[in-house]
Amino acid sequence: GPYSVTTATGVWTPANYDNKYMGTVTLMTALAYSLNTISVQLVVQVGLDRLIEILRGFGISSTIPRHISISLGTPALTLLEMTTGYAGIASGGRRVTPRFFDLVTNTTSGATIEDLRDAPLGPQVISPEVAYVTQMLMKGVVQRGTARYAQVLGRPAAGKTGTSANYRDVWFIGFTADLVAGVWIGRDDSTPIGEKITGGGVAVPIW
Repeated sequence: GPYSVTTATGVWTPANYDNKYMGTVTLMTALAYSLNTISVQLVVQVGLDRLIEILRGFGISSTIPRHISISLGTPALTLLEMTTGYAGIASGGRRVTPRFFDLVTNTTSGATIEDLRDAPLGPQVISPEVAYVTQMLMKGVVQRGTARYAQVLGRPAAGKTGTSANYRDVWFIGFTADLVAGVWIGRDDSTPIGEKITGGGVAVPIW
């Protein structure tokens, strides 16, 4: 149900989409249907320090305000950062370093100039067991939650939708067994993109 948190700047009371509440639910159901109040309660239990530590571990370098609202994705992150973080979850909890090429060769001689195809795996950020459970939770988003449209792909997939306050932008980042892709829709000046536009309704079909 409704949930409030006392912060340094006052009482913060986040709401679910359309102010809908489902009573007692599992974490899988909460994630599948983007129940904000449950995400906030989870971060209150885990702690901001641990959450920020994991975000940094997965390569998030942008400014992260130390406020409980980061549980709902309030930091201004790039699509590359977000997709990189999801790639880490998809890779069994290891940090993934994004790159824009795997192999550079000399087209005249055929000589290899740079080869990153066998680059070493990054450090373990969360345990493989925790990464596996997180993948299962994110599969629920596709199987019965806000990203159900992704089922038209016809392949097992996992991910998470996002819709910012006042409909400024929407997201969907998802992955299959071998590919991860992110979709962001928004405006550079952060003005709303339309009424009732959601990540599940707009970003998922593009993905």
